[in-house]
Amino acid sequence: MEVSSSSQRDAYMRETDGSVVQIPTRLRVNALFMPLSIDDPIPRFSWSLSHPNRGEFQSAYHLVLSEVVTQRTVWDSGIVNSSLHVNTLYLGPNLTSNTDYNWTVLFYDSVGVASLPASSSFSTALFSSDDWRGSVWLAGNGNAFRATFNVSAPVSRARLFLSGLGTAKAWVNGNATDDHQLGQYANVVSMVTRFLYDVIDVTSLVSQGCNTLGVQLFGGWWAQKPFPWGGSGGPQFRVLLSVTTSAGVTTYYASSPSHNSTPGGEAEGLPFISAGGPITGAGIYSGETYDARVAQALKGWDSSCDFIPDTQRTWSPAEQASDWGAVMSAHHVWVRTDEEFTGVVTNPMPGTWVFDFGVSFFFFFRTGLPWLVVRVFSWSLAPRLRSPRLPCIVFSPLPPSPPLFPPKHTRACLLACSKITHPKTHFTLHQAAPREP
Repeated sequence: MEVSSSSQRDAYMRETDGSVVQIPTRLRVNALFMPLSIDDPIPRFSWSLSHPNRGEFQSAYHLVLSEVVTQRTVWDSGIVNSSLHVNTLYLGPNLTSNTDYNWTVLFYDSVGVASLPASSSFSTALFSSDDWRGSVWLAGNGNAFRATFNVSAPVSRARLFLSGLGTAKAWVNGNATDDHQLGQYANVVSMVTRFLYDVIDVTSLVSQGCNTLGVQLFGGWWAQKPFPWGGSGGPQFRVLLSVTTSAGVTTYYASSPSHNSTPGGEAEGLPFISAGGPITGAGIYSGETYDARVAQALKGWDSSCDFIPDTQRTWSPAEQASDWGAVMSAHHVWVRTDEEFTGVVTNPMPGTWVFDFGVSFFFFFRTGLPWLVVRVFSWSLAPRLRSPRLPCIVFSPLPPSPPLFPPKHTRACLLACSKITHPKTHFTLHQAAPREP
């Protein structure tokens, strides 16, 4: 019996009579569960031990690694006499970038009894700059970029490698490629000596025929005021898309100023055009400005190959930017929505509503209210309201006059949401915390 998924492993840890099964559990590669982002040529394997007896330990292990597509065995460790089951080094031949692997492990207990085998998987990312296949950094006259590409057959696998300075969000055929926030730098990297990229499985989003790839950028830590950590220049990005069809043919599409193949013919050029997007301003701490009029004018920019630009908005070709050198995988260190809260609503003054959530949390903002301006505050930044000393969000259709919240106390999210449904912040983060006593 071979066990692969986490839920299966949990189920098989105990037999129907409640007894514990001897089997490896919590399989990890570089401390990650089934990662897509392994850019370490010598990955480390870890597993926990499940055994019916207390005080047992591992006396040996046996690990086998194989390619998913070819099912070819890449490395067979044989039986290794060792109690090590955390950060066990890979000692096989060189791994191939952008490849899916399966691995299976079993362990022997203190008296040499073999466990059931357990399996998991991981994918390699990009090991070196050559693996980017000639893709270049691009910049434009706005923060919204779009490109189109054609796929000749049904898609069996597609991976998107995306790096942004400071943050980048991508959409394929109108669908967001991820569910996390703050782009590649949620784990706060200074971008002085290294740059991060996301690895995203977009197999379900890419289809046979014409496809659209949209990217939005903002400065993030790269240009966060008043203390930018990055270098000079505006927001820019780099992208590599790998698409494998049902015929087993893999085509790479690399960000480029033209459709010409990249040097060496390793990838098709993927040129982008650029314009100002609906998110007209954003800062990690200073909030985000969303103009629904722009969103309406650009409807279809990230979803349709038949998109016709509004004549009042200027789209121009993205141009090659500076080469920022080596990058490394972000390894899925993400900020993502974990829980939704419903607040207690009060109306302390005309035109102002307070949502009191009663807990401390970091939050992202979404509303369906057709107000011209929406401001988001935490209780700690709204000390003049006579409400419980708990985190609150204050919604006001127009900025109060005189200012209810002095500018130095305002951490606001301004949205021009002219009857737009559920706008959502992408590039800013707010903290709601109780006020200090």
